[in-house]
Amino acid sequence: MRARLAVLVALVATAAGVGVLLAQYLVVAHLLDAQVRTVAVGSGDVTGVVVGVRDTVLGGALAWSLAIVGVCALLAAVAGWWSAGRSLSRLRDVTRLARATSERDLHARLDLPGPDDEIKELGDTIDAMLARLQRGFEDRERFVADASHELRTPLAATRAALEAPLAQGRFPDDVVPDVRRALAANARSAALVAALLQLARGEVDPVACEVVDLAGTVEAVLDGYAERVAGRGLAVTVDLAPSVVRGDETLLARAVDNVLDNATRYTPAGGRVRVRVGTTDGRARLDVVNDGPTLTPQEAARLLEPFHRGGATGAGGHGLGLAIVRSIAVGHRGGAEVAPAGPGAVRTTVTLPLADR
Repeated sequence: MRARLAVLVALVATAAGVGVLLAQYLVVAHLLDAQVRTVAVGSGDVTGVVVGVRDTVLGGALAWSLAIVGVCALLAAVAGWWSAGRSLSRLRDVTRLARATSERDLHARLDLPGPDDEIKELGDTIDAMLARLQRGFEDRERFVADASHELRTPLAATRAALEAPLAQGRFPDDVVPDVRRALAANARSAALVAALLQLARGEVDPVACEVVDLAGTVEAVLDGYAERVAGRGLAVTVDLAPSVVRGDETLLARAVDNVLDNATRYTPAGGRVRVRVGTTDGRARLDVVNDGPTLTPQEAARLLEPFHRGGATGAGGHGLGLAIVRSIAVGHRGGAEVAPAGPGAVRTTVTLPLADR
């Protein structure tokens, strides 16, 4: 871009110089022609000499004009290169800041120097936008901290209320297994709350997380739906191939659980659910196809939006399950989508990068 601006300045300067010198050449030629006519009227013997002088002067003027135009064009190109460099250096500052900015570091500002021109106006606008984003993320951090306290406090209180009597042997023997299951569920809920809050803060780093076999996770989660599947008469087919990914095991299990919960909840009684895990193009892929209403691509995609449940308002749930699935997948550098799988079927797909071996 700098070179293009320099060439443009040189061309404009050259065109202007040529125009001025051409006008000057025509004026000089006109004046000399007038002198030639005057001499011709007075003395024919001198006319040839004057014409020769005129031609010499005009030829020299043309040569010098072309040389001057060339020098001016060169100087204009140098000046254009220097001026463009100064202007574009501020745009490079904008580019560097944009590349370095993330939600974890919104404190940097451009504060562009230079004249009060369009580039400075752009820099000031970006600075104002970053200030608004910083305030927004700081508000979100405060909300997450408050939510963390409000969610963990009842879980901790419940756990303490169960652990103390259990340790003191105050529960009847036939109740102890139920209490232990409640404590295990409490621990899972606490881990899930911590993981979801970590996800909300944008602190999930798949590279720093553990290695997880997606197929094994799906198999373990699917076992928990055996009672629902049998009670509703669902025909579930499973095709699981080892697919190792790297991520937060609690969050990935929650994503799988939400997908399977959605499929087994909204499939009509006696319907079919097909679960497949495999790899494609260097990514692990979970596909769950279940019987359901015939949806357009737009209607299916909206199922990933928070609080959107399509037309299944009587099947329970809050419309957050698939939205959480997408957030977890994106947090692990993957993706999630819902699409029609033919008439009367819906496909939910989750993709995740395979772990480096």
